[in-house]
Amino acid sequence: LDQVGRLNPVRNVILGQHQTAGVQQIVEEVIRAVGSLSERRTGALIVFERETGLENVAATGVRINGEITAEFLATIFYTGTPLHDGAAIIRDGRVVAAGCVLPLADTIPGVGRMGTRHRAALGLTLQGDAVVLIVSEETGLISLAHGGRIYRGLDTKQLTDMLVGLLGGRPQQGGRTVIPRPFLRSAGAGVRAIRRR
Repeated sequence: LDQVGRLNPVRNVILGQHQTAGVQQIVEEVIRAVGSLSERRTGALIVFERETGLENVAATGVRINGEITAEFLATIFYTGTPLHDGAAIIRDGRVVAAGCVLPLADTIPGVGRMGTRHRAALGLTLQGDAVVLIVSEETGLISLAHGGRIYRGLDTKQLTDMLVGLLGGRPQQGGRTVIPRPFLRSAGAGVRAIRRR
């Protein structure tokens, strides 16, 4: 009976709906936060933990275990606060740590200068399946890193669809994750530039 209860399709559908709603709510709050930070050109790194555990990364920062709201995330990265230069780690719908140090990817020949935040995001995604949002302090542009690739110049809808799809929710466009051409992608152990056509 216990197994029947666990395998009940109605229960699984309900749980799936709750998970999707939770992912979408988290994504909305995070996008509101990065939008606000982008307008003020405040740099930020927000990491979503997936299957690959990031406990070793979280241990380099300050434990928080806070609820995800746009205001809370914006406060973490407010210039001058002790945690603003590091990354915030999101796990199971909570901000578990902030001010975390990420591994840096090597300098990429032929690409020109890439900021520390982008190198840190790329370095982490080369080691696991994390998804990282980057807000550039210099330009205010929002980028997404995943699987050793960096996607730049995303509008709000593209960003929402990618995040919801990658984090296990339901993308809005045709029920599938639409991933644009990356600005950078990994090539073996290194990384090479992808020129837009």
